[in-house]
Amino acid sequence: MKVAFLVKNLNLTDGWGSYSFYLIEALKRQGLDAVVIDVNKNYFQAKKLIKGCDVVHSLVEPMAFFGSLIKGGRPFFITAHGTYAVEPLDKFGLSGLKLSYAYKKADAVVCVSHFTENEIKKRKPKIKTIVINNGVDFQKFQTKGSISDFEFINDHSPIILGVGALKRRKGYHISIPTVAEVKKQFPNLLYIISGDQSDSQYFVELKNLAISNKSEDNIKFIEADDQELINLYHHADIFLLTPVNIGNHFEGFGLVYLEAGACGVPSVGSKGCGAEDAIKDNQTGFLVEQNNIKKTSESILKILQDKNLRQKLSQEARALAQSMSWKTTSQNLIRLYQEALLK
Repeated sequence: MKVAFLVKNLNLTDGWGSYSFYLIEALKRQGLDAVVIDVNKNYFQAKKLIKGCDVVHSLVEPMAFFGSLIKGGRPFFITAHGTYAVEPLDKFGLSGLKLSYAYKKADAVVCVSHFTENEIKKRKPKIKTIVINNGVDFQKFQTKGSISDFEFINDHSPIILGVGALKRRKGYHISIPTVAEVKKQFPNLLYIISGDQSDSQYFVELKNLAISNKSEDNIKFIEADDQELINLYHHADIFLLTPVNIGNHFEGFGLVYLEAGACGVPSVGSKGCGAEDAIKDNQTGFLVEQNNIKKTSESILKILQDKNLRQKLSQEARALAQSMSWKTTSQNLIRLYQEALLK
């Protein structure tokens, strides 16, 4: 089977790029013949490049309309991640019309979470959707480095880790005061936040929030590379990311929860977003209502104060991450392609 994949990029520091790269590599390992088309670079050659392909799949929402125009009579799929799968539909303009058209032309819209699917269905109830969760490269996260690589950790304990770009919908303005509450019981804790800091206004707001909560010595902002991040996961006691929905902006899945799970780290995250598919509540961690500092801090304390519970959550988190691999994701997609070709 030969499939044309429309991508924005294959950059591993970009959410869309990372998804596209790891999924395509997993599909290739299953024997699929992949034709990767970076639409920004190959716009005019795309029609020629898809000749001989059996299926066309837009792996990111911005390429969906273009895919619907060039697919011909082939089965056509769109992956819907999060915000950009619904935001254009809420606008009166060309972008919404184009995405609506693409959804209608798709054999199915592949949603990375049930939350994303529900948000699309609220707006377009008649289109066909299917949920195929993101995967994680479990083996990649099994190498543990030395704690001495991070001098700033020093004698801090416990270690709470958050990963993701410093943007408001990631909810760091909720997790920082939450950690300040936990600090009352664990004064030596360290909350490490690793993510892109290009939103300087929000970054400054977070640093000021840490100061106003008298926790500036317990919060460390960094931008870790891939290997450093794996090392940090392994030395964390809890993974904490509390996304908040802002209008039609939301967390589509939350791959970082699975990455933490692959390292045996239980997570605390938010209800009402894609994290609900990446965290099994009371099994691999806890899901709490958005913007609820009290409940979030109570969930963290529950894990930190009960060694047996922490061990149980750790084991379940590893098992979930192992089951939600890119191999599983790719196999589910291949079955979808095969079913479409049989019609």
